[in-house]
Amino acid sequence: MKSNRLFTSLSITLAAIALMSTACSRNQGGKEAQPGSPAPASSPAPNLLQAPQDGSKPTPNADGADDGADGSGGSADSAGRSDVVHYDPTGMTPEQLRSASDALGPVLVGPKSDLRDFSGAELSYSGAGQDSLREIITAHVNSREEAQKQADADLVKRLKGATIDVDWNTRSMQIAVKLVRAGRTVEFKTGGQLTNALSMSTPVGTVPGDLSFEANCMDVAGGCKTVHLMIQETSATGARTAHVLVRKTSATWYLEANAADRHQNDEFNRLMEILWLPTNDRKVERIEMETVEIVGGTSNFVLKMLARKSAYATEWIMWSGPLVKPEASSDMNLMVDIANRGALNESIRDTRLTYNDGRGNLRINVTVRKLEEREREASLSLTFGRIHAPTRELRLK
Repeated sequence: MKSNRLFTSLSITLAAIALMSTACSRNQGGKEAQPGSPAPASSPAPNLLQAPQDGSKPTPNADGADDGADGSGGSADSAGRSDVVHYDPTGMTPEQLRSASDALGPVLVGPKSDLRDFSGAELSYSGAGQDSLREIITAHVNSREEAQKQADADLVKRLKGATIDVDWNTRSMQIAVKLVRAGRTVEFKTGGQLTNALSMSTPVGTVPGDLSFEANCMDVAGGCKTVHLMIQETSATGARTAHVLVRKTSATWYLEANAADRHQNDEFNRLMEILWLPTNDRKVERIEMETVEIVGGTSNFVLKMLARKSAYATEWIMWSGPLVKPEASSDMNLMVDIANRGALNESIRDTRLTYNDGRGNLRINVTVRKLEEREREASLSLTFGRIHAPTRELRLK
């Protein structure tokens, strides 16, 4: 019985690897622009993720899992290897993501944060894309005169966040920027119609006269999944400029957990009904990933998992936190925030960011609480891979 389970698991694993090797081969060929190059088109590096060719949504499934004919739920080996797996056929396994990302070389990180992970490692702010927009902007900022760089750095330091929302029904964009002024954080909001070039400048009178925003949608296909936002603040001493990259995309996901926990923790069972054994009425429908990179400053992320609770209702889990990583590694251990609509996260005690490669691939480890002493705490790992939209050329003056 045990050998049959191992043979089944090995066969499925080999089939999955063969499938994704084909997906990987489709993604070869691009080159990442080098920092400081004269305004090249921001052609993406080889995509680490392949979106469905027919535009369909990823479908949760239980490939790679072996329930076992004896009802044991499969056999986790002595090293605690996961044997509950949701495999998204439009993406890659965590091992394939890591290998492909490592092959692209190191990423450009921003300044060090004041955060340290549980091992004590220093963490720096990172990007979350495969294109060269971050590198091009950084090279431009560093090429300015020293006095101007210091003025720009002052604005970047006081910039605490930005959000951008696009309504395609009205072809309009809304921008909100949080900025420290006179010792307090103020949120400035503005909005307007998108031009034919999918850009928007601050309408007169919507923000103080010494502030201006300019947003440009960067998608080659004509969307606004990646937006470059330029913020300028003027005074009697001159102008200060900050650059922000706002990315909103879908993502693939890969679930790993231990089948034995299904018999040890009722809350784990409840989560698995949605994540691993979905029904037509209750299942994860999509993953949304939003990242905000203040170039030369802070970065943050929001991951939202939307699940259909019934034919007429939805619920979601949302993870958020600083987008940081060790300078020379992608592995880390940092607690992040969790929120929800519905009852999904009532089962969750602890969530941690344990992988960030600086290219939009993140891993969240979740600890599932126990309700009774007879139960044991369970854990699961969720790897999210951004589905990138190719970006167009960025020219800065």
